[in-house]
Amino acid sequence: MENMSKTYIRPLDLDMASVISQNSRESLYAFLKRMDLEVDSHWEKEVLAMFLKDTLLDNPEYLLHVLGKDTLRFLIYLWEYNHSEIILEQTDWSMIGQLKFLGFLDFNFVEQESDRFHIIYIMEEAKALFYFYLKSKTAKTMMERFDIWEKLIRGMMTHYGIISFGRLYYLFCRLIRSPIDDQELHRFLSSRINLHHFGCFAIEKMSNIEYYQSYEISDAEQVVDKRQEIKEIDYFCPSYEEALSIAENNGIGNWDGISIIAEIFLQLLDIEYYKTVIAIKTCILMSQNDETLEAVEAYLFGSYPECRPFQDRIKDAVYSLYNSVPVYSLKGYSRKELRKLNHKAPVFTIVKGGKK
Repeated sequence: MENMSKTYIRPLDLDMASVISQNSRESLYAFLKRMDLEVDSHWEKEVLAMFLKDTLLDNPEYLLHVLGKDTLRFLIYLWEYNHSEIILEQTDWSMIGQLKFLGFLDFNFVEQESDRFHIIYIMEEAKALFYFYLKSKTAKTMMERFDIWEKLIRGMMTHYGIISFGRLYYLFCRLIRSPIDDQELHRFLSSRINLHHFGCFAIEKMSNIEYYQSYEISDAEQVVDKRQEIKEIDYFCPSYEEALSIAENNGIGNWDGISIIAEIFLQLLDIEYYKTVIAIKTCILMSQNDETLEAVEAYLFGSYPECRPFQDRIKDAVYSLYNSVPVYSLKGYSRKELRKLNHKAPVFTIVKGGKK
């Protein structure tokens, strides 16, 4: 484990735009486009930085779209911290990077002959402009609201992989049982930093339809094409509770077979927890992305040969998992659910004719 250097906090009287302009012009331009804002492609980064600052001042709710609840609470914590030295975890630095991008703080690493330390500079202007807003009841309510939005989107996209924005908007409103502004949802999906590594928008050139897709999908075009085979069937809509549960478990739902695989790996084979999670998650993604059952089994036995003594139990578990996970090309239905949906033949049939 690396030696943790000391971290000090210092106030700094500096314009937010000066810190924002430390980002590259390309990053600022791309981010402003993500926020669905009209920007000129010829603007210099100082102009883009000032435009971003002014946009946040005029629309402070955008800040709640962009930053997650944990990051905003961390910012308030730093503002209210009354000591010059602070202990930070590794995960805190990710949030610090997000806050620097928006001009709320800056940081520097100092290395001297006898000492090495970080300095976090708190922008006094940013605190003066946004502290009371972020402490307000309205902002706190919206933080919670968008935190739920983020989880629901993650849970829903675990079913779909890729979906048109129009359809996603409809299903999302149905899930939360409330109409919302479609532009607000679009801005949220585009600009939410926590979702930047989860999914993105893409436009199909032929139809000009805008899709939102998860990065966990392996062949988006093939999935869209396969859905034409079941075009008469509407998209599966998970329950509110199911979508939240899947998101909170990093894309792993309460599907058949998972508990058996976990039991064999963790208790009988004493395989490390994180390796077990990787094995299960990979089986899920392969199943969702239309890999064959044989391919999923081959991955598991090839990557973890120590599980071969339990081959029969694992094969049964993988079969159950394969049929119960949501499949992208099946519009979010599992293979088992779709078979039930397509089962139209009656139990008994009446044959015309009979005795005369």
